[in-house]
Amino acid sequence: MRTEGFYVTNSPPECTQKSLAKLDKNGSCYNDSERLLGEGMMGIKMLFPYSICDEYYYCFNMRSKTVYHSHPLAEIYYFHSGTGEYILGDTLFQLKQGDLIIMDGLTRHGPKFNAQGAPFVRTMFQFEPYALRLAEQHVFGIDLLQPFEQLGNYIIHLHGDSKEEFEQMLSRFNRFYGKQDPVNCGRFLMAFYDMLLFIYEKCKHKLTGLYASGARSEKERIVRQVIQFIEHRYMDDLTLDELVKQFHLSKQYLSKLFREVTGMTIMDYIYRRRINQAKILFYMAKEKAVTDVCFQVGFKDVSHFSRKFKLQEGLPPEQYRKTVQGHV
Repeated sequence: MRTEGFYVTNSPPECTQKSLAKLDKNGSCYNDSERLLGEGMMGIKMLFPYSICDEYYYCFNMRSKTVYHSHPLAEIYYFHSGTGEYILGDTLFQLKQGDLIIMDGLTRHGPKFNAQGAPFVRTMFQFEPYALRLAEQHVFGIDLLQPFEQLGNYIIHLHGDSKEEFEQMLSRFNRFYGKQDPVNCGRFLMAFYDMLLFIYEKCKHKLTGLYASGARSEKERIVRQVIQFIEHRYMDDLTLDELVKQFHLSKQYLSKLFREVTGMTIMDYIYRRRINQAKILFYMAKEKAVTDVCFQVGFKDVSHFSRKFKLQEGLPPEQYRKTVQGHV
């Protein structure tokens, strides 16, 4: 029942694969379901409920090229069994069975495979922090984002009963992942929140300002502040010039810094956030037309909104709206 944890700063079970992360030339993650299916793997791009998981795989044992990357998503990584190492910032550590890693995504990270053919069984999923607002960010008065936002990157060694309990949670999460009916989608959400409550419990003794001070590099701290500012203003006519004025940085430096840490441009991040909010509104506000949602999330032109939406989701907003509302 012993649980241990530590920070990383910048200075075999029966397996079923559900989704596989792809990486673009900049090291950013994206979905590519059609190609996965063409390669004989099962890739799921969820329309419902709300595409909580940006990327996900469960008990995955396929070896792939190590990609050292970062992104603006919260990430949970669990090592089931095998042999391997993990890189977080400038730290390399040996993985042990039961290692649970939580990350805010901004520190560059990735697995490092050892001997060829050795098993490396892991589960990973990334999620948009805003996804917690689909119900409430606070559950019974608990801020479930706090471990990710305050600790930055944190490793928990699970043993005994704690390890068994968390693996049962992962199995339950996987069981309901991809279900399209409202009842099972609700059960999926409950499994998701139960897992985050478990993580909070394991981290709560560290959740003080004393520990947060060294959890991020200066670059990550600045980018996190920019993301928080965008979160409150993405629906407005937000420009790069306004961000430069807000943070007292040159346009060139801020643009370069944001892309270096997140793997995407500032405007691409804003568009992504707006489109993800539009997806929520299409489900939760059935009476709203595409035009209404377009303007509400911050786009000024419907055709521009439609192009960006289709580029990200693979189908136009009107079709997406009909699809998700057909499940309600």
